Amino acid sequence: MLSSPIRFTLLLLAIAAFASARPIVRQIKSTHEFDRLMEKHSTQTGLPVIVDFYSDGCGPCRQIAPIFKKLAKEMEGKAVFVKVDTNAMYELSSRYGVRSLPTFKFFLGGRKVLEF
Repeated sequence: MLSSPIRFTLLLLAIAAFASARPIVRQIKSTHEFDRLMEKHSTQTGLPVIVDFYSDGCGPCRQIAPIFKKLAKEMEGKAVFVKVDTNAMYELSSRYGVRSLPTFKFFLGGRKVLEF
């Protein structure tokens, strides 16, 4: 059995590791968050940003979600993968002209380079 100080230290380390871990696919919750993310990766990291515009009520969106997540895991550190719920984030959907779901847009240097 571990002593209380050691257990406490291990617990703190586990909490710190969990708190600092980023999800593989980031769920965008505001236009401000999206804009900050795009700015960071266009000016600081240079990583491409791959955006999945989706809706929970969209069958094809639900079908492709596990593939998107698997690709994000394979490309970890090489690209940033984010999801935008078009029902909650209608301003972003409108800004980027999303007309059908799912829609994927690829950004490099803050500019859209590909979509489908």
